[in-house]
Amino acid sequence: MRAQPGLAAATKVMGDVKVKPMDQAALPPPDPSKTSWPELVGYSSFAAGILICYDRHDVHVEYFEINTDPGHGDSKRVVAWTDGHDTVVYPPYVG
Repeated sequence: MRAQPGLAAATKVMGDVKVKPMDQAALPPPDPSKTSWPELVGYSSFAAGILICYDRHDVHVEYFEINTDPGHGDSKRVVAWTDGHDTVVYPPYVG
């Protein structure tokens, strides 16, 4: 039986991008106390939604284009503002 390769050998190169196996992904642990995600400005709405739901399983994400009224606040909703091209332009927040 062969020995398992070390971590350096486990990283694969695809084109110019290094891809790590899922068990070595660089995601921090979920943070269920978060109420805003300023780090997601510039992300695609799809990626932002996944990361928000990773942190907070108890909320859903609603996307609004700039200058759209999101209506009344909701503690189970995250408001994410987009530019109309699926890019988050302001920090998503619970409300």
